[in-house]
Amino acid sequence: MTTTNHYSTLRRQVLNRIYNDVSLWEKCWPLTDAYGEPGFEPPQGLDWSGFRDSSDEAIVAMARLLKMPVRKTSTTVAMADAVAEATADAYSWDEYNEAGWRSCCRMLAKRGYNAREIEAIMRSKWTRWAVDHATFHVKRAYGRHNSADLARFIDHTYPDADTRAAEVRDLVVGTFGRGQ
Repeated sequence: MTTTNHYSTLRRQVLNRIYNDVSLWEKCWPLTDAYGEPGFEPPQGLDWSGFRDSSDEAIVAMARLLKMPVRKTSTTVAMADAVAEATADAYSWDEYNEAGWRSCCRMLAKRGYNAREIEAIMRSKWTRWAVDHATFHVKRAYGRHNSADLARFIDHTYPDADTRAAEVRDLVVGTFGRGQ
């Protein structure tokens, strides 16, 4: 029984699909393995942790049973999603919401930033300044900003790659200290 970040998106999709549907709980329960044996029903009956804590293999089996497409999540996406979750307490999160915030982390990961750099950027004033900068380009409702806004701000403010890299290094030092 192994749980990795390789199927984090699929896990979230399966859990969202079955969350409010008792018939799907009953249909998928025999595939759970969170209690050490497939389909084991604890004394309290079917419970959410039986689904949530099941292995990747069990989640894939549930997805197939539900006729959902199965795709392995890339390491880059999994890392970006983990950073998005870890930084959900950052100052500007509300301006983006969960999907917008995750899209920013994924965009930064695709640009080659590592987890520390992404976290430093997401906790910095850059995310707030990107919202301010976006008002000159698009009209978005509160909580609807996304990676395009952050990318536009970064590219416009720091068009030179060397300057941008130096600014990101400063953000990392400012967020985590010199030893990082």
